[in-house]
Amino acid sequence: MIVTPTKEYDSEGSRIRLTRGKEYEVLAIEAGCYRVLTDPESIPYGNDPVLYEASCFNVNDGEEPSFWVTETDEGETYRGPFVWLRYFFEELHDGNAKAREEFKCQLKKYYPRTWRERYGS
Repeated sequence: MIVTPTKEYDSEGSRIRLTRGKEYEVLAIEAGCYRVLTDPESIPYGNDPVLYEASCFNVNDGEEPSFWVTETDEGETYRGPFVWLRYFFEELHDGNAKAREEFKCQLKKYYPRTWRERYGS
């Protein structure tokens, strides 16, 4: 799924750390928000998988990857790679080194386009 940011700020006034007009792969959809890697030079953390409101994007290619699974929790729908759907990003953002390494491995495996763009070969 490929999207392009159309706004600089979300509905709560938080800055979107992406370049307007640039294409990004959606890594997962969680409770109606898109998980996208921030730009590499973003402060405080570049290449960070962050949730952004779907209304902040144009959808260029709405086809979801075939490896995505869907789960529902308390009425909210979550779609993405299975390994990322259950508290994975909470651990990653809490500084869990194992989660960070696993994220990079899964990013390379499932999202080669984004991997090449961000990390090279």
